[in-house]
Amino acid sequence: MTDPVSRNRVSGVYGGIIAIGYNTELVAKKKLPVPACWKDLLDPAYKGEVMLGNPNASGTAYLMLATLVQVMGEEPAFDYMKKLNANVNQYARSGIGPMTAITRGETALGSTVLHGVINEIARGFPVLPVLPCEGVGYEIGSMAIVKGARNLDAAKKFYDWALTPEAQKIGLDVKEYAIPTNRNVPLPAQVPKLTDIKVINYDFAKYGASDTRKRLLERWEKEVNSGK
Repeated sequence: MTDPVSRNRVSGVYGGIIAIGYNTELVAKKKLPVPACWKDLLDPAYKGEVMLGNPNASGTAYLMLATLVQVMGEEPAFDYMKKLNANVNQYARSGIGPMTAITRGETALGSTVLHGVINEIARGFPVLPVLPCEGVGYEIGSMAIVKGARNLDAAKKFYDWALTPEAQKIGLDVKEYAIPTNRNVPLPAQVPKLTDIKVINYDFAKYGASDTRKRLLERWEKEVNSGK
């Protein structure tokens, strides 16, 4: 059998699903509705209660931006984000920022990835995820060996090991609940199956291209972030 390194230029190690996280205690205290869909975040009840990431600084936030464009279409997506801006209290500079604020009770809900919420549930925080009904995009944490690597043999050994079930199970063992890419890794009950999630057919070639990314980020900065 051909080894993974010779067959792949880039290999995925884990998957992450874009999601909304919310603080159950804060939502109950403020009598806020629990959103089910992206469109629900436009509810005036959420004014000042939503924290999102800044896609110019956060890969997770760009994942949300690209997801909304693919789910809604570009023009409706930007119209949506401009309206949502009225409910946003802050655009965090990191992808983990909103979830950290949610766990601390500093904001009721915000953008995150699914395993970011599951990780905090496992740590005992009163949080839950929402996977919006319109569909969600996803990321693939990947690796590749840089051309001209000085320790090529060692890099290949690590690369091959990182793709094994034994290696990918380590994350789950230490309660880091990103979804392993090796199908032979047994999933704990906390990790949902991808078949149970409405995952969109995310166009990595288009939305990972530098020209598309640059254009969307510039448009977001001009039309959405300028309103804060």
